[in-house]
Amino acid sequence: MMRVSRNMLLSSAALGSAMDQLQQRLAILLKEWDHVQFHIGRYDTLLFTMRGAAITAFSALLAVSAAQDVPVLMLFGTIPILMLWTMDAIHKNLQRKFIDRGGEIERYLSSASLSGDMDASRGLSIKVPAMSAKFDMPTRITSVLKEAALEHVLLVYFTLLIACVGSYYLLTSLQAPVAQATTG
Repeated sequence: MMRVSRNMLLSSAALGSAMDQLQQRLAILLKEWDHVQFHIGRYDTLLFTMRGAAITAFSALLAVSAAQDVPVLMLFGTIPILMLWTMDAIHKNLQRKFIDRGGEIERYLSSASLSGDMDASRGLSIKVPAMSAKFDMPTRITSVLKEAALEHVLLVYFTLLIACVGSYYLLTSLQAPVAQATTG
């Protein structure tokens, strides 16, 4: 009959405790991954709404400017479009933080590191959670500018700015012949 020593029981209990802690950390990591995926989708919805608001603002200003015969309103229309472009870039930057963290978690979960961590019971080799470290201010301004210059962001807002200025010139040129016809 095998005799179980007190040291073997203690080491077995310590191993069980380490595995429980590892399971808890893994559960936290999976919860963080779920949280990250939720916020990526939430930012997609928010960005789509902001781009829709920019198009709606342009359309409303064009309608009012043409109906009231005040072409200069189209130049003022660049202000809300620039503000929405800035907000879009800020939120796209925040979404990028979540995308990066989601990728980091997915790479860890699909790597051999997870298996090694589970076998060795040494704890996860990925920081849980590490989201807050990604929101530092010094690099944030440059990363927001990079997000503002993405092709699909530029396509929407730069096109709207060109349309505002073009509409101003078009409405001004249409206004001149009408004014000459009424005076002549």
